[in-house]
Amino acid sequence: YLDSWHLENTGQSNHATNGGTAGMDINFTAVDLSSVNGSGVKVAVSDNGMEIDHPDLSANYDATGSKDFTSTPPYDGDPSEEDRSLISTHGTAVTGIIAAVADNSIGGLGVAPSAQFGGFNYLNTTVTPSADIFQYQMTGPFDVFNYSYGYLPCLYYPVGTRTEYQLYKTVFQDGVNTLRGGLGANYVKAA
Repeated sequence: YLDSWHLENTGQSNHATNGGTAGMDINFTAVDLSSVNGSGVKVAVSDNGMEIDHPDLSANYDATGSKDFTSTPPYDGDPSEEDRSLISTHGTAVTGIIAAVADNSIGGLGVAPSAQFGGFNYLNTTVTPSADIFQYQMTGPFDVFNYSYGYLPCLYYPVGTRTEYQLYKTVFQDGVNTLRGGLGANYVKAA
């Protein structure tokens, strides 16, 4: 926690030459974990995959609803990264920021260290985005859908025909109106 500048930035160096800017964080303190820890929440991370057996993540992984877009429809399977190189670790890092386990003496902790997560390896380099794949990453047994990407060609907003655009819009509307037992899903997009 002491190195988690994104949670509470005290100006710590965080293993870098220079320290951060105190207060540039999400205004989260360790005491908040006692009441707000993500328990009962399931987050879908759509990225290049995630290291589901990582020691800071494995206890919070729930495969239900996860999709392996490198396989064939209905894409059921392990959403792991295509490799463990430094180039493809973005999905693991994002998942850790969200749901890394607290107090395990291994690493940091997530904003919601008791939340469960699943995922989609949507940005895997072997995946060819299509209308059905785009829709799959918007549905399922999740409370929150996280999309921490936005660079070309992996645009968040749909690119395609007018019919495809209307279909995507319909799936989003259905998600915010019917998922979570009628409470509606939350869709989070990196700015």
